[in-house]
Amino acid sequence: MNRMVKACVQEAIETRTPLAILLRDLWWAHRNTPNSITNIAPFEYMRGRLGRTKLFPAWFSNTLHRVDLDPDRFDKAPSLRDKYQRNYKLRFDAKHCVGKVRWRVGDLVLVKNPNFKTKGKSSFKGPFRIREVKKNVVILDNGDEWSISRIAKCTGVGELLY
Repeated sequence: MNRMVKACVQEAIETRTPLAILLRDLWWAHRNTPNSITNIAPFEYMRGRLGRTKLFPAWFSNTLHRVDLDPDRFDKAPSLRDKYQRNYKLRFDAKHCVGKVRWRVGDLVLVKNPNFKTKGKSSFKGPFRIREVKKNVVILDNGDEWSISRIAKCTGVGELLY
């Protein structure tokens, strides 16, 4: 949206047109453009009627030429929005591995050092045994709580040596 407003300002400067007129045209187009998910314009969704056009303002009135909108479209809009959000969440979760349980009680893990890593020093400490697993936090056997983003699996015997 900021790019569109900046383009309006640039056009107002170049064409010497008042900015208010160009912004009015921009907002009119924004309010009356149908949403890609619900296929209903925001103005139409909030007001229950089509937005007035700026081309022939005298032609419209509240009593005459009122457009009868299909009420089923308004009933379908929330379900379309929910379906879109559900599909988007599935794609996001699959991409970011959300919801997959990687840690179990009793697993051996290494903790990434929060301090700056120096030369020759391991960036992990441990291993520690997991005592409890919460949604995004694990509690280790020494009582420390760590975010799962700082935990790595302890896979080899060489890692057991400090």
